[in-house]
Amino acid sequence: MPAIITNLWFDSEALEVAEFYCSVFPNSGIDLVTNYTDVGPGPAGTPVTVDFRLDRTRFTAINGGPHGAWPR
Repeated sequence: MPAIITNLWFDSEALEVAEFYCSVFPNSGIDLVTNYTDVGPGPAGTPVTVDFRLDRTRFTAINGGPHGAWPR
């Protein structure tokens, strides 16, 4: 059976959130950070996605900005 990976949408704080939760839960870590390039749409070098695991459960955090978030 394929794995289900939960995706979490943030404006710009995906890496900070992943780092925080990885520091709280044992057997956790960040596996991959993908950054914007010179072609954008965000500033080059800033994270777009962060793949991380919390005690063997996988997550992807996405810096998608406010335009794709649920109404607040």
